[in-house]
Amino acid sequence: MPESSGLYVHIPFCRTKCPYCSFDSTPDGEALIDDYIEAVCDEIAARPKGFAGFDTVYFGGGTPGMLTDDQMMRLVDAIRGELAVEPDAEWTVEVNPGDIGAEKARFLVKKAGFNRVSIGVQSFEQNELEFLGRRHDVQDALDAVEDFRMVGVPFGLDLIQGLPGQSVEARMRSLQKAVAQKPAHISVYELTIDEGSEFFKMGDKLPRATQDAVADGFVATSRYLRSRGFIHYEVSNYSAGDLSNASRHNRRYWESRPWLGVGASAHSFDGASRWWNVRGAAAYIQAAQAGNTTVAGRETLTPEQKRLERVALGFRWMGGVAREDLLADGLDGLLQRLAREKLIIVREDRVHSTPEGFLVADGLARVLSGSMPV
Repeated sequence: MPESSGLYVHIPFCRTKCPYCSFDSTPDGEALIDDYIEAVCDEIAARPKGFAGFDTVYFGGGTPGMLTDDQMMRLVDAIRGELAVEPDAEWTVEVNPGDIGAEKARFLVKKAGFNRVSIGVQSFEQNELEFLGRRHDVQDALDAVEDFRMVGVPFGLDLIQGLPGQSVEARMRSLQKAVAQKPAHISVYELTIDEGSEFFKMGDKLPRATQDAVADGFVATSRYLRSRGFIHYEVSNYSAGDLSNASRHNRRYWESRPWLGVGASAHSFDGASRWWNVRGAAAYIQAAQAGNTTVAGRETLTPEQKRLERVALGFRWMGGVAREDLLADGLDGLLQRLAREKLIIVREDRVHSTPEGFLVADGLARVLSGSMPV
């Protein structure tokens, strides 16, 4: 049987752009949304052949939660009408506090059919929200949690940590408040200053967290959440209780399994090749309305590229890496040393990162893949 695929839908609209964000998003772009949705629906209808049924659907952004009910249903109806979405598929939507109320939460779950919600809280510390340029405050975040709790859907909380000057104690306060909400999932992303963001443009004027502070905070975060019953199953992701609350859609990326991405900047992968769409809502709409392809580029992976990607991704989540993909010189001795240092666990024919190993996952991949000398 053909393997099921995942669907990623990019909604590149925000009310305001956060200074740390380098994603493809358009603030104050409400006037473009209807044309954008029409273009996405056309892309879904004209999808490449070869994709089987879909068992995950993920609406990311941007801010998918800012779509009106009618706009959201146009997309949901197009997906259900055009694609063979499995009855038990995971449907995830990203939302921001401040864009959600009880009525919107009920619509997203009861009418649109989302069964997983990711709430972009980012912090439960008010001064950190202000530094990150968030529009919402702590109470808005608590209200959004309660809105989704009332409709009975599993919700996850996204946090950003590793801020300049952030102490381990400040990290713990935010984490404690997150755990107290009883989420099914927590994502903790270390702040990165990526090119294209407002923070990046500030250059040396923006203070940076030290590597030691980030490392200490990462380890403290993992230990705390694990002590509260969360499974640290990927570098930035924690599942409450057991792996039933882990993201099925994101697991597809880490295992290099097929997915179709639609919308501006969305990437796709069919198992052999990947391609990506033009960046920017306006450019995407223009290409679609002119009858031109929205694809900006594509590449076919060589066997060696696939191996290196399996190694790089495998060390970033608990699924690990097949030993046959590791080609480092002196592999056995190297594995023994890394195991003694508690960075990896070797189980039969697979090698897995420990939670401490997640901190240096990229380094493990480079060394053990044979792409960098020991």
